Amino acid sequence: MPVIFETIKLDSRWDRKQLAQLWGYNGRQGLDHGVVTPKNDNKIILFITHEKQSHSKQFKDILNGNTVQMDGQPSHRTDDRLIHAADRGDEIHLFYRDRPLQQFTYYGQVFLQTYERNTNEPSKFSFSLSTRQKETQLPPIDLPEPPSRCEAQISRIIRDTPLARELKSLYGFACQVCGLRIEPAPNSFYVEVHHVRPLGGSHAGLDIQANMLVLCPNHHAMFDYGIPYFLSPQRIEIAGVTHDLIIKHELSSESIAYHNTKIKTVCEIAA
Repeated sequence: MPVIFETIKLDSRWDRKQLAQLWGYNGRQGLDHGVVTPKNDNKIILFITHEKQSHSKQFKDILNGNTVQMDGQPSHRTDDRLIHAADRGDEIHLFYRDRPLQQFTYYGQVFLQTYERNTNEPSKFSFSLSTRQKETQLPPIDLPEPPSRCEAQISRIIRDTPLARELKSLYGFACQVCGLRIEPAPNSFYVEVHHVRPLGGSHAGLDIQANMLVLCPNHHAMFDYGIPYFLSPQRIEIAGVTHDLIIKHELSSESIAYHNTKIKTVCEIAA
């Protein structure tokens, strides 16, 4: 029996036993985890409790406004599934409660914003909530960027300049690598702009469109870590797999060379 959400309304309250009966599980044990990945389904279900029982492992999980911050599993078993959910077409759904013994409130589908992958401790994930408003026929708009500096394993400066907004619009708010369009609100989109040669510091990259790529959060993080390698201005290689970039503006050959020789080399040495 598939895991369905058609009968589950936003803000409705559920316990695991009720959901197990709805979805045809033999008892709640199959849902007794923080991250549930039903077999042969494209759904990922998060069961998050903010305050933990004193005898339980104390994960740092919290819903703050429209953002959910969550520690991953200590075994890291579901880290890859969460990180690559958008690429695989997986849906992530959130059930949240403040403390044990309460019922969970269903908050709908959420979208991965950022993650910090760890090995000796749980990985960190941040998700944005989907909209709760009715669809309206409005012109596409760009959602506000995250705070000006987002601390993960490296420091990323995220800017929202007129040049960046213009470039996002040129690409229809879609990633130049995978074409992903994140739509957390009706007709409103979230995408990030990466500077191929980083701004500031010793890099001294320019804040010009020839030094910019429009990327989804996952591919933005990959570029920050120096994972992709430019084979040409139109093609990159990631872990031995080539990808043709969606190109509607000219990239600086100097920025590309800097990425290949400075950013990628530094990250490989650090690893």
